[in-house]
Amino acid sequence: MTTTLLELPYDIIANISQHLDLCSNTSLMDTCRHMRYMFLSSKYLWRRITFDLNHTTDLHRIYSSLRKLDDSNGLRQHVVEAIMDDSDDADLSPIIMLIKFPHLRKLSARNRKENTNLEVDIKLLQEMLKFGSVKPNSLPIEKINIYHYYMDFEPHLLAYQKTWNKLSIHPHVELDIRHCGFLPEDQKETELEQELSLLEQRIQRLQMQQQSRLTPEQRQHQQPDDPSLQRRVDRCQRILCVDAQCWSCGHHFEHCWKCVPVCQGCKIKRIPPMANDNQIRLKHRRRQFHPKHQDMADEDEFSVFG
Repeated sequence: MTTTLLELPYDIIANISQHLDLCSNTSLMDTCRHMRYMFLSSKYLWRRITFDLNHTTDLHRIYSSLRKLDDSNGLRQHVVEAIMDDSDDADLSPIIMLIKFPHLRKLSARNRKENTNLEVDIKLLQEMLKFGSVKPNSLPIEKINIYHYYMDFEPHLLAYQKTWNKLSIHPHVELDIRHCGFLPEDQKETELEQELSLLEQRIQRLQMQQQSRLTPEQRQHQQPDDPSLQRRVDRCQRILCVDAQCWSCGHHFEHCWKCVPVCQGCKIKRIPPMANDNQIRLKHRRRQFHPKHQDMADEDEFSVFG
């Protein structure tokens, strides 16, 4: 006995749609009146949209699908998450999603090596603020993913974070990248001395303000006298993905593979991020296709008799 698509319950169709890209979902919606009614009347089916350039290379079709989510049917109001991973095309910008979907909370645009430029994005967002296209503290955006494997040093990361914080209604927009921040052992003492010196200077400044009121000009030209502040503390500025983990043991990485070359969990030598993530994919694939073999391997690896 065979079951047609129209005989499937809503829950199954909803689960199927979550694994399809935007173009496939709009094509499914246009197959018949039953599907069209189901997709137009559902909020859940449009909460998360995915762009897959490996499946749909025609950008005209993608933009045609985007035009079907408009105010006349109310679908653009339902989208809260847009996934653009691996869609490295200059004509498909993540900034478009902010304008298109007013209730967007999560935007993921990973592995866009050729078209990820934080400096350009900052200028675009600041131009939008300047000309009133977007107002400060008006976007519901909560999380943005922009990591790609070739990210090394990013001098504009702090300005990028501040720009998103200014746009969002939330005080801090979560990014999937951060600076490594590793501090060599020989500089930790210097950093502690610097923090103590800054604290002492603040106390002295408060005491001086209590004795005599300083003008704003005097406060600006006031320079620290402590020579320890002239010492430079060099923290690592390499980019690290916030969810980076070891392919072997799953240990979460706090610092980049250059600063900490050995995994603190399994004590094996770390490999570059791209190779590390490829090993994770291979491991998941083995578990998917050979679950029994993988279970036996895990038992042997953690066996008390090993």
